[in-house]
Order: sequence, then C-alpha cells, then structure tokens
Amino acid sequence: MSLTELEPMLRTLPRAEKFQLVQLLVNELARDEDTAVQIIKETEAFAVWTPLHAHAAAESLLLALETEQTSA
Repeated sequence: MSLTELEPMLRTLPRAEKFQLVQLLVNELARDEDTAVQIIKETEAFAVWTPLHAHAAAESLLLALETEQTSA
C-alpha cells in the first residue's frame, strides 16, 4: 500500500492515534538504522509540558523572586 493510499485513512485517525503512529514510525526508522537504543519505547509514556497552568508556575516564580529580594 502506498502513502497516497494511506493518507486519507491517516487523516481520519484521532489525535492520540496519530501520536501513536508517529512513535511506531520513529521506532521503525531506528530499527532500520540498527540503532542500539530505541528512541521511544512502545510501552513508555512521557510527560509533555503544556501551557495550561503556566500562569500558576509564573506566579510561584515571581513570589519566590520577590521573597528572595525582600530577605536579601
């Protein structure tokens, strides 16, 4: 099956399955290159930073800096 035939089906995949597909392809490429270490293991999960709560982190950092300045 060619990429041209696969593309319409791949576009209909849910976002999570697209990421799984990317992981699978990266692993396949690593195996093809005889890489000793797999870049992404199929069973491994990784935390991904999201800006969803970045405002809370920025506020905590600002508070820590202000506290440091007043105690110095």
